[in-house]
Amino acid sequence: ARGDLGVELSAHEVPVVQKQIVSQMRKAGKPVVVATQMLESMITNPIPTRAEANDVANAIYDGADAVMLSAESAAGDFPEEAVDMMESIIREVEASEPYRERMEHSSLPLLETGPLIEHAMIPAARNLARDLHASAIVCLTKKGRIAQRLSQERSTRPIIALSHSRKTARHLLLSWGVYPIDVYNACDRMDHADQIVKYEDISFDRVISIASSLALKKDLAKEGDMLVVTGWQPRGVPGANILRIVKL
Repeated sequence: ARGDLGVELSAHEVPVVQKQIVSQMRKAGKPVVVATQMLESMITNPIPTRAEANDVANAIYDGADAVMLSAESAAGDFPEEAVDMMESIIREVEASEPYRERMEHSSLPLLETGPLIEHAMIPAARNLARDLHASAIVCLTKKGRIAQRLSQERSTRPIIALSHSRKTARHLLLSWGVYPIDVYNACDRMDHADQIVKYEDISFDRVISIASSLALKKDLAKEGDMLVVTGWQPRGVPGANILRIVKL
């Protein structure tokens, strides 16, 4: 929140510190939200200043997980226009080639590497998805760690995170590029309820089957596309220890 930063810092220091915070949170694998006065003029005007539009775009280029409106949508005269404008800026930046190149080739040293196997597998999944032009990366996650590590790699491919935990799925909504799916609800709606078994007993082939159906259903992929699927060998070591390429 730049308003809080502004209480502690001079105005000219805030941009530098903001970028440092975003960078450190990315290294730590923690979601980071940039907020306060993003489109401040839209409290009373239907369009923002060009400087405000650039401010939002810069936060996205830095790799923030989210940008947030406050007074613009809570008490402003043009709340819907403010939301639409922010979405338009986000989509424009994310569709640009410089942004995609920056994200796909960004490699930050991690503050906490986690298990060695996972540390090697997750970047490999990101690189495979990029090199093979896969439509999405898929993982099944219990507490969200694998999905968060994939998000930390900033692949421009959507990350389909399947979870048996509604709490985990909701938590992952904040992570960059992650499309969390509550497996129980999703499979029930798709008449695949018979595919649901205990998390510890589910097979990797079943993960692929469910993920493929959901990717097609949610228009994240189409027939003939490739998915990069990462996860674990049942009853194996925790974290990601399998990597598979699937053609739909």
